[in-house]
Amino acid sequence: MTSHLHHRDALTERGRAIARAGLAISEVVLDLDETVWDWSAPLLEQRRLLLDHVEHLFLRRPLLWLLLGMQAEGRGEHARIWTAGYGYRIDRVVERDPDFAAIAGLRPGDLSETKAHVVTRLDFVKGFERRPDLIPYPQGRWIGEKIPGLPTAAGKPAIDQGRVLLDDRETNCRRFVAAGPGRSAIWLRGTPRIMKDNLPLRGPGLPARRDWSDGIAAAFDAIAGGRAGLYPVDPLEGGPEREPLSLRLPHRVVVRDWLSPGRAVAKALRRTARSPDPVPYGP
Repeated sequence: MTSHLHHRDALTERGRAIARAGLAISEVVLDLDETVWDWSAPLLEQRRLLLDHVEHLFLRRPLLWLLLGMQAEGRGEHARIWTAGYGYRIDRVVERDPDFAAIAGLRPGDLSETKAHVVTRLDFVKGFERRPDLIPYPQGRWIGEKIPGLPTAAGKPAIDQGRVLLDDRETNCRRFVAAGPGRSAIWLRGTPRIMKDNLPLRGPGLPARRDWSDGIAAAFDAIAGGRAGLYPVDPLEGGPEREPLSLRLPHRVVVRDWLSPGRAVAKALRRTARSPDPVPYGP
C-alpha cells in the first residue's frame, strides 16, 4: 500500500510539473479503448456476440494520476476525448469512476455525446456525411480511425484544435501530427489487440500488468519544452493491481451506436467507389 501511494503521489506531482512547464490538460486529446483503459468481453457470457453483452474495463490508474496532477494546475480544465467507441460506455464509466469523470470534464447524468469536447463513433458518421472527401481512399474500415478534420465537420472543432493526442494506433498518431504545425502524438505501443488478447472464453480476463505512464510523462515533458512530434512509448512491466469495472451494453445501444454507424459508412464508401463521378478522396 505504501508503494502504491508513493507511486500515485509521484505521478500526480509530475503531472503538476508538466502543466507548470507549459502543457495544459486542456490541450490533451485522449483516445479511450486500450489507452485510458484495457477492455475485455468474455465470449461465453454474451447472449449474442456484438449484441447485448457485458464488458470489463480495467482503468490505467497511473495514467489517470498523471493527468489528475496536470488538471490540478489547470483551474477546472479537462482533457478532450476522441474515441471510436460510443457515449453510452463513457457515461457509465463517469458514473462509476470519479477520477475519469474529472479528467473528462463530465458529471454523472451528463450525456457525453452532446459535449463539444467529446467525439465518438456517431460524430465520425456526422463528419463523414458532411466531408466525405476527408477519407483518404474508399477501401478499408475507416469507422475505427481518427481522421483530422472530421471532428470539425461534425461541429466539434475543439478536438482538431488539440495539441497532443494519446492513442494506441500508429496511423492515428501519424495523421494527427501531420495535420498541422506544433502538433504531437504519443503512440502507446504494445497495447492488447482486440481479437487476440481481449476476448477470453469466460470471466473478465486479466490483462497483463503493464504501465506506460513514465514514458508518457517523459513525452509530455519534451512537448511542454517545445519539441513537437511523434513519441512512441513502450510499456514497463508491472503497475498496480486492477479490479474490473463491469458494464452491460444493451442490444439497442450496440446496434444504434456501434453496428449501425460502421455499416452506414461502409455502405456509403462502397457506393461512392462504384459511382462514375466519385467524390475525390484525400488531398
